[in-house]
Amino acid sequence: MKTNKEPMTEKNLIVQVAQQCQVKPEELQEVLSKTVLPTGTKPEHLMAFLAVAKQHNLNPLTREIYAFPAKSGGISVVMSVDGWNKIMNQHPQFDGIEFNHATDEKGQVVSVTATIYRKDRQRPTVVTEFLSECNTGSQPWKQYPSRMLRHAAMKQAIRLAFGLSGITPEPDAQEEEPPAPKVINPEGSQTFFLLKEQFESCQTQEALEEANSLANAYAKRGDLKKGEVDRLKLIQKQVEQEIAQTMATATEAA
Repeated sequence: MKTNKEPMTEKNLIVQVAQQCQVKPEELQEVLSKTVLPTGTKPEHLMAFLAVAKQHNLNPLTREIYAFPAKSGGISVVMSVDGWNKIMNQHPQFDGIEFNHATDEKGQVVSVTATIYRKDRQRPTVVTEFLSECNTGSQPWKQYPSRMLRHAAMKQAIRLAFGLSGITPEPDAQEEEPPAPKVINPEGSQTFFLLKEQFESCQTQEALEEANSLANAYAKRGDLKKGEVDRLKLIQKQVEQEIAQTMATATEAA
């Protein structure tokens, strides 16, 4: 029996993801090429990225999902905390999540256990992540160890509970080093401009912490020059001030 199912093409995927994001296809393609995907992304890699976004109903325009250059020459699809939360909460079988923090004699967190319940399973998915194994020494881990460890446990629990694949953890949490960027501008590397866009798109403190985590991971590898690191710190400070001002205004209005 013949079917009239339309073959999956780059154009079809762009249209479908654009509908998810409630924008025009041409607007989505322009934003993806300028802010979300590495410069020079090949059509087959764009299709792979769009397929993941479509499959999990993620919005790349709000940084629920984005990409960085991969060692293989392709791209690594990365999902933010907002993306992980969205996948969990929109799953029809999701039935709640619990966290348990274990501390040492000084009250410092040593591990976090995430427990996810599904309506269709009798037993929950339980994942424990240890600070000694996850802490990369980056600034977010120094400032917010409990929150970062909670995120790590949550992501692994979601991955196991809902069988996710095709998505790479943030470079700060990877065991392997982040991929080397390609220089596309004498005034800065591709990674610098991607991170710059990442910082400037932040609207919450949590999003800013994720951007800082990425920047620290790439700086540690040596993918950012000293001048680029300093420029990103200035951008981060400006964005942090804007977020603080916005929160203060919202508090006064309340």
